[in-house]
Amino acid sequence: MTKKNCELEDFIEQNQRRVYYQMARLQIGEREGDYFQEGLVAMWKAYENYNPDKGPLATYMNFQIRNRLVDVLRQSIVERKYFEQLGI
Repeated sequence: MTKKNCELEDFIEQNQRRVYYQMARLQIGEREGDYFQEGLVAMWKAYENYNPDKGPLATYMNFQIRNRLVDVLRQSIVERKYFEQLGI
């Protein structure tokens, strides 16, 4: 395993509670499914795009995770309504 993979795994292990916290706030019950994966991706992208001049990393990650989860929730609601209209 490369050093970069170890760093990523450590980072995710240390910060995955942020994803669970945001899921709980949004009342998303699934623990290890699509929402969790989307939250992890949002967290990692926030880490990569972080600009220290704009504030703390933790705050930035929390906002990015929450915003991504809200986007996914909205998308699933729209899809559900679409399929209901089609009678599927």
